[in-house]
Order: sequence, then C-alpha cells, then structure tokens
Amino acid sequence: MTPMMNQITRRWGMALATILCLSTSLPVLAQRSTASSHAAYSSGSSYGDSRRFVIGGNFSFWRNEDAKTTAFALSPGAMYLLNDDLGFGANLSIQNQSQEGGNSQTHFLIRPFARYYLANVNPLHFYLEGGLGVSTGGGTTGFEIGVRPGMSLELSRLIHLNMYWGFIGYRTKFAFSGGEGTSASGFGLAFTPANLLLGIEFHL
Repeated sequence: MTPMMNQITRRWGMALATILCLSTSLPVLAQRSTASSHAAYSSGSSYGDSRRFVIGGNFSFWRNEDAKTTAFALSPGAMYLLNDDLGFGANLSIQNQSQEGGNSQTHFLIRPFARYYLANVNPLHFYLEGGLGVSTGGGTTGFEIGVRPGMSLELSRLIHLNMYWGFIGYRTKFAFSGGEGTSASGFGLAFTPANLLLGIEFHL
C-alpha cells in the first residue's frame, strides 16, 4: 500500500471513529440531561431560567498536504436571553488560510443577531436566528443579512450542543460563506449537508 493510501486510510479511520463516538455518547448524555432536568421543566418554564448569559462558539482547523495549505477559523459568541423565548447577541469570527512559501489571508467578521425560540421539546430547543454580518479582509468589505434555523441539544443545564442548518438571505462580497456551501454574493436559500454548523454553548 502506497504512503498516500495509508494516509487516506488513517484519515477515514479517524473520521469514522469520531462519528461512532458521537453517535454512541450523545444519546446517553441527552438521556441523563432529561432525567436531571425533569423537575425544572415540570414547573412550567419552557426553557429553564430566563434572563441569563450564553457564551459559546465553534472552531475548525484543516491542513491540506497536497496543496500545502493550512486553514483555521474561530468563531466565539455571546448572547443575553431576555426571557424563555427571545435573546440578543453577537458573533466575532476570524479565519485564516496560508500556504507554505506563499501568501496568507485573514478575514474578520462581526455579526449581531436576535434569536427566537419556536419550540422546546426537552432536551431539544428549536429556534430562528436573524441578523446582519460585516466581513473585512484582503482589501474587501462584505455584507450579509439573513436568517438561520437552528437547534440546541441540552446535554446539561450548563452545556448545550448547538447546530445551525441552512441560510436564507442576501450577501455581497461576503468572506464567510464557503463552509456553508453558498457564494460570496447573491441571494436565496440553502439547506444541504454543507450548511450544517456545529458548536457548543454554555448557559451561565
């Protein structure tokens, strides 16, 4: 077996092991969360304690050995829940891609948003998140406005697994669109596997 085939086999093995771990551990965590949170939900509150801070985000890192490029993205965020259904917050993001012996390009993003929870079926919470974003980098400033459907899985009172799926809206010269399968400019909607973004939130 060639070194390239060995490398591909190792990568697929790591990916399958990660998927297997997630598929077996998340149902157990959700079941424990359901049992521990039963009293809080039976008291009548749809989403636990209102008026609280939420912090979280997501991180990605990718090394392409063939093209000799390295890319990473970091997207922290914060939100304040006014009540069980409505919250306001903002995301700050940075992404960088560099090539060995070549150029390095960095982009920044700020995205204020409003989140409205549509339904809460313990331990799942479904919401819509609408806002606008401004990106800058490489001498270009971009803009977007749109809505993202989302869902959070309450692993515990403190920790939630957060999932965005899709985008509906308008963009022009927007730098943070490649991971969602949409273009830098245009308008429309997209709901494909490329649109699924995972993150983690801490409800303080």
